Amino acid sequence: MTNLFDKRIDEMKDRKRIVSIVVLIIVIYIIIGILFPFLFKSIFLDLEKNDWSGFLGSYVGGILGGLGTLISVCITVKEGRDMQIENKKDTDQKILEDKKEREAERKEDQRLREQEKRRQFAEDIAPYVGKYITYISKYYYGCVMAEGIDKDLRWIKRELERNEGEILSLNKESTEIAFEQRRQLMSQLEELLARKEKLEKRYNEKLKERERNSIECNRIESNECYFILKTKLFNITEANDMLHQMDVLHKEMFNHLESMSDDWLGENSKLFMEKYHKFKIEFEKEPF
Repeated sequence: MTNLFDKRIDEMKDRKRIVSIVVLIIVIYIIIGILFPFLFKSIFLDLEKNDWSGFLGSYVGGILGGLGTLISVCITVKEGRDMQIENKKDTDQKILEDKKEREAERKEDQRLREQEKRRQFAEDIAPYVGKYITYISKYYYGCVMAEGIDKDLRWIKRELERNEGEILSLNKESTEIAFEQRRQLMSQLEELLARKEKLEKRYNEKLKERERNSIECNRIESNECYFILKTKLFNITEANDMLHQMDVLHKEMFNHLESMSDDWLGENSKLFMEKYHKFKIEFEKEPF
């Protein structure tokens, strides 16, 4: 709107300038036309009417021809100048549009690079999520197995103690009865000794099984993944729900291991994976 107003002002100024020049030329020609006969009286007194008509016609024709030429030149100059102004405006507009287009392309490239960077970061988190679930599940089942082994060891130990008491009782009883009656006691004693041997063998096997399980079942690997995820996702708002669910798996399992079931582990592991996928989708969204 401002450019249009300025253009009209310029056109009015040009018109006034042209009119002023034309009027000035006409006035000059009139003055010259009036003064010319007085300056050259001797020449003009000898002229006939036809000569005067020819002179005036030539004079007026010269004035009109000059004015026409001047007006034509002014119009041509003005049109040329207007064309230059329009061309400059078109060039400036093209430069501005190209600049805006390049800036838009730069921002789009930056957005895509940042989005790819965030996508790759979220992808790099996935292995730690998978490993954590694997290791914490391994720890859980190892603890369940350890509880079963300890339970068997306690039962075997009680049986050994009871068996040992029966053996001692039979040995004492055998010293107090006649030789003929000892045969039956010896048979019972042999059975108790054989059972003791089996119980001791089983007890030793359970001890070895507990030792193997204690090596395989530990929280070192799951703790490593836990702290890596905590470090990588620190202060990332989109990961808060995911980290909270990981804390549920990590801490509640440790505090309430005996009362947990496979359903609890499966449900919370599945929920942890769902929280990760939600984090991935939200984190990969446009950062701008």
